[in-house]
Amino acid sequence: MWQPACRWHHDVVKQGLERMLDRGELMTADMWLDSAAAVRLTMANLPLEDEGGCQKSSDRSRGPAV
Repeated sequence: MWQPACRWHHDVVKQGLERMLDRGELMTADMWLDSAAAVRLTMANLPLEDEGGCQKSSDRSRGPAV
C-alpha cells in the first residue's frame, strides 16, 4: 500500500494512522491519505502557519486557507 506523501503528511498523518491501526482503531482501508480518518487527522494537526506563510482556515469544512 505505497502512497506518495509530502514529508509533513508522512511524519504526522501517516504515523498517526499507523498508531491507530496498531491499536485496532482503524481498518487497513483507512490507511489511505484520502480516507475519512486521514482527513480528520490532517485537519486536527495542521500547523497554524506553515513555512510558506499559509494560515489554517478557521472553517474546517472548507479545508486549509491558501
